[in-house]
Amino acid sequence: MTASPQPMPPVLKRYWIAMIALTGLSIAWTAAAAALYKLRAPYGLTLRWGDMLYNDFLIFRPGFLAFGTSRFWSAFDYPFTYPAPVGVVFGILYKLHRPVLDYLLLCCIALLAGAWWFVGRLTARGISRGIAWTFTVTTLAMTWPLWTLVDTANIEGLVAIVLACGALAVWRERWLLGATLIGIAGAMKLFPLLLLALLLSKRRYKAFAWGIAVAVAVTIGSLAVLGPNIVEAQRHVDAGVLYVRHWIMFSMLRFAPAFDHSLWLPVRFAVISIDRLLHPVPAATIADRTEQLLSASLKVYLCVAVVSVAFAWFVKIRKLPLLNQLLALTVCAVLLPPISIDYTLIHLLLPFGLLCAYAADMARRSIQVKGLQLCFACFVPIFNADAFLNHKYLFAAEARTAGLIVLFFAAILNPLAWPAADGAAVNEVTC
Repeated sequence: MTASPQPMPPVLKRYWIAMIALTGLSIAWTAAAAALYKLRAPYGLTLRWGDMLYNDFLIFRPGFLAFGTSRFWSAFDYPFTYPAPVGVVFGILYKLHRPVLDYLLLCCIALLAGAWWFVGRLTARGISRGIAWTFTVTTLAMTWPLWTLVDTANIEGLVAIVLACGALAVWRERWLLGATLIGIAGAMKLFPLLLLALLLSKRRYKAFAWGIAVAVAVTIGSLAVLGPNIVEAQRHVDAGVLYVRHWIMFSMLRFAPAFDHSLWLPVRFAVISIDRLLHPVPAATIADRTEQLLSASLKVYLCVAVVSVAFAWFVKIRKLPLLNQLLALTVCAVLLPPISIDYTLIHLLLPFGLLCAYAADMARRSIQVKGLQLCFACFVPIFNADAFLNHKYLFAAEARTAGLIVLFFAAILNPLAWPAADGAAVNEVTC
C-alpha cells in the first residue's frame, strides 16, 4: 500500500511564502518607481539589457577570436581578468559556432539536472512530485543570482557546475573524484579550494594533496596552452589581476556596493571613512592616499580572513556534521574573497538543496532542529531580489552580506546531525 504524500515541511513553507511575498513587493516597488521616474527597460533593475547583455562573456571576444595565434594577447580590448584555466575554457567555447548560447545552454542543462535531482530528494521523503516541482521551479525563478548569471553570461556558471559535482562526490565518499573536481574548480577560481577542507575533516589527506596537485597542474598546463610560454602568459594574467585590484577592489564609487557582497567591501569603506575623518588630506592627494591605504588594508584583511577560517575550521567546523561543514565553507568561499559579485551566490544552491532535503527528512520524523529556521531565513535576503529591484540599488549588498554572516554562525552553532543521507554515511558531531 502506497504511503500518502507528506505535506510541505513548515520551515520550507515559510521560506516559500517569504520569497513570494518579497518578490511581489519588489515587482510593485519597481513598477511604481518606473512610473514615477519614467524609467525605460529594464526599469531600474541591475540587468544589462541591450548592448551590455552577456557582457562578461563578450567583452573578451576580440582576444579569443585570435586564440591560438601570435596575436592572442594583443587582440584584447579589455584586460583578461581571470586565471589561466578560464582562458582555456573561453578559447574552447569561442571555437563553437554560438559560444554564448552554447555556454548558457550548458548552464541550463546543468540547472535542469540539478532540479531533477532535487525533486527526487524531496519525493523520496514523501512530498508529492507536483508540490516538489512547483516549489523547485518557483524558487529558482525567484533566485536573483541565477538571473544575474544569465544576464552577464559570466563563466561562474561553469565553475559552480564543476564545484557542485566535486562537493557531491565528496558527499558520496568518492574522495579522489571529488578532490579532482574541486581542484579543477579551484584552478579556475581560487576560492573553491576551500572546500578541500571537507576531505581534511574526513582524514583523507592523500585526496586533499591530490586536489592541490590537480589545481597546480591545471594552472601550469593552462598557462602553457595560452602561451607563448608559461612566464609570458602569467605576466598577462597578473596584469588582469592588477586591473581588477585597482578599478574594482579599490573602487569607492557608490554603485559598487550594489553588486558586491564581499566582506572586504564594508571593511574598505569603513577604513577610508575613518581615515578621512581622522586625517583630512587635500583633494589633490586623496586618490593616492586611498590607493596606498587600501593596498595595505587588503593585505591585512586577507591575512585575517585566512587565519580566521583556519581557526574556525580547526576549533569548530571540522567537528560538525558534513552538512554544516559544506554550508559554512561555502559561505566563507563567497563572503571572504575581496570581490564577490551577485552570481557567485549560485554556489549556495547545492547546500540549500541539501538543507531542504534535510528539513524534509526531519519533518517526516517529527524532529525539531535548533537553528534550522534561522538558516532558511538567511537564504531569503541572499537569494531574493527584493533589495535589487529598485532604481537606486539601496541596501542590496548590505542585505546579502548580513545574511551570509548570520548564516555562517547559524551553520557552526547549530549541528545538523544527519545519520544517513542518500546512502552515504555522514559524520556525527564529535567532542
